[in-house]
Amino acid sequence: MTRTTEPSGRLVTLVLAGPLAWFPQPHLEEGAPSLERTEWPCALPVFAVPERDSDNPILGLFVHELDPRTVELQLVTEDEDHPIPLIDRLYDLDRWWGLVSFTPSRPFLRLDLERRGWHRVADVETIRLHLDPGGALDSLEFPRTWAGDQGWGVLAPRHHARTLSVSAFEQLDGRPVVHVATWNHLFSSEDRNPGLTKELVTDFPVLRGSRADVEALFEASWTDFGLDL
Repeated sequence: MTRTTEPSGRLVTLVLAGPLAWFPQPHLEEGAPSLERTEWPCALPVFAVPERDSDNPILGLFVHELDPRTVELQLVTEDEDHPIPLIDRLYDLDRWWGLVSFTPSRPFLRLDLERRGWHRVADVETIRLHLDPGGALDSLEFPRTWAGDQGWGVLAPRHHARTLSVSAFEQLDGRPVVHVATWNHLFSSEDRNPGLTKELVTDFPVLRGSRADVEALFEASWTDFGLDL
């Protein structure tokens, strides 16, 4: 199956499949080579995650060396949960099927029959690491994955871009601590949610692959709906 389904057909499919609570996820560690810590191109981030996001664990961190001094990371989490349950359900269906466009102001969504979904409910967020001439981590770039001053309660987070020196981040065992600031996993160098208990996530699958590799794994799962066909 490809992304050529007509809008009317996708609408019928959504109505039929809407009650389903299950969206298949690929087995990322089976689809991509793992990287041992000795193979990391540089120090990789630790993530400070609010415990209320515990239903959306990190499934993998994909590492792709764009050039000798630039490493691109794709952080994959199981889902991203909107604070309003009904909107969250529509959000999941939209990410899987399309049909709805989200807006930064109320009512936050509108019907859009031309929109195509991501074919996944998992969240994929990008960070780029820039190295100094000696190969050590020098700065972190967040291309439209920076939270700005937004926190967990923002209903329609805006995506910002920013690059910061590694010195702007707390360090844990030589690794920068990146805070997950919003429910849709935008990042910060600071704790934007001091009232929420955090978990420092230091151990997760580290895999080799680009953004295209990640999307291909999810597209394959979409094509066979998670079945071995």
